[in-house]
Amino acid sequence: MADKAIKNGARFVRGEVREIRPTETGGFDLVLDDGSLLAKKVVLCGGIWSDQLLRSLGIKLPLMAERCYHLEFQNP
Repeated sequence: MADKAIKNGARFVRGEVREIRPTETGGFDLVLDDGSLLAKKVVLCGGIWSDQLLRSLGIKLPLMAERCYHLEFQNP
């Protein structure tokens, strides 16, 4: 999947995202430990920390950590 994403224009960057800020052009400014990165689209897979990252975008995501388990909803 990673190879296909790269062929379609994705870029993989390793780093810790501290904040996600919306830009005036409709993209996102990702604040990293050592600078920032502009992105048109973002896939967020931050686990329990996703809630903190989404707050600056006005999105409230009710997540709860529970011993490395996950929850599945039959009819979300």
